[in-house]
Amino acid sequence: MVVRQQTSEEIKRNCIGRLAWQTAGCDDAGVAKAIHQGEEVDAVYNLDEVGLLDEFFHFLELVRVFPLIEGMQLPGVERVLIPVTQFVLLYVLKVLFGIESMNALPPLLLSNVAIMTLIGFNAHQVVNGFTRRGDDRRRKKPKQGPLTPQCLAQNICKLTVEQMMSFFNGVVRLIVGMGFVRSFRGRMTVALDGSKLPTTKSYEGRGCLKVEGKVKDKDTGKLVKVVKYIFGWKVLVLIEVRTRLPLAAKVVKIEEYEGRWLVPLVKQAQANLGDKARIVKVVVDRGYLDGEDLWQVDQKGIIFVIVAKSGMAVREDAKALAREGKVVERVEVVRHGHGRNATTEELKTRLVGIEGLTTYDDYGTEEHARQKNRRDFEGNAINAVVVLAWENSEQEEEKGPVYLTNGSVKDPFAVFDDYDWRSVIENGIFKEGKHPWHLAGIWR
Repeated sequence: MVVRQQTSEEIKRNCIGRLAWQTAGCDDAGVAKAIHQGEEVDAVYNLDEVGLLDEFFHFLELVRVFPLIEGMQLPGVERVLIPVTQFVLLYVLKVLFGIESMNALPPLLLSNVAIMTLIGFNAHQVVNGFTRRGDDRRRKKPKQGPLTPQCLAQNICKLTVEQMMSFFNGVVRLIVGMGFVRSFRGRMTVALDGSKLPTTKSYEGRGCLKVEGKVKDKDTGKLVKVVKYIFGWKVLVLIEVRTRLPLAAKVVKIEEYEGRWLVPLVKQAQANLGDKARIVKVVVDRGYLDGEDLWQVDQKGIIFVIVAKSGMAVREDAKALAREGKVVERVEVVRHGHGRNATTEELKTRLVGIEGLTTYDDYGTEEHARQKNRRDFEGNAINAVVVLAWENSEQEEEKGPVYLTNGSVKDPFAVFDDYDWRSVIENGIFKEGKHPWHLAGIWR
């Protein structure tokens, strides 16, 4: 298999795109014109990687992230040659520059004297290495940088989960404190979702998920049951939907049930926000459908929106009542094509809001759920929005989605649109984050 080799120019473009700000531009023609017209040129700047990082490091200093990094220590390590700060900054730059492989670090990052000097190494260390270890065995391949990729991986992996979570929460609180989180009158909508981080089975501490499926047998054409095992972890992220800023996160084994972390992550996110904003609405998918957890969210005064699972009594009741319920329709006009050949199409979506459903037996406290088989049992009320048609597509009785919420359904489209925020975390955090930023490739 041919391994693609990244170039310095490519990682520079990655850095420009990921910093999300444009501090300067190259306009040779404009400079020449200004000089010809007699204008004075203030200065000449080189747009290299270090020039791009200046503003980023200034931002870290402004937000006061550096004291958090400097406070991190490697557990069980008595003699530290290279400060933990430099290990952390090197890994941050690896992500920022979009360097796909740890083994690509020497030519792309570790041998760059300007960048290494910026994070605390000197030119002698970049050329000759931080130590002389292994020099007597080195014959052909010269040193590239103050340390090896293996040294970086082995040391940064010694940081505990608790240390990393403390650092993450600390950074979130600093960013919130600087006013970078937007809210409407102090009220905030968040979304929570999880994504798998698969590895090989050789990773220490990884989980194991058993997945069953069916494939067609080549010889008989019949469907046969197959079982495969996926190793690794799962990352759960709670974000503010408008800025896409992660407010809380948790890494668990890949087979772990996500739902048990709904309430703890909401609590952690609110703790990180402090008094700057209050979470008033949370949007989650059916993986977090647990009546006791949703009841706790309700008791905190937070509105939730979630999709009901097939076979749930409350879902079937909502579907049945929707046949006679008040239908609310929304028409969106979509334009296709350009110029004379342009056409318009009306997309119709029809919803029904149902109030006061009491057949979600598990929606309540643990003691409440234990009494569901009693004759005098009465469930806690919950509301639903039933989708009859979605952009001209009539929803089948069995397959059409039903949204459950403890909020008002007088305007069912408010609930319908709220759930659409979940796509922000799926697309904006996982699809646009894990793969383009190479966060899915766990190197140790």
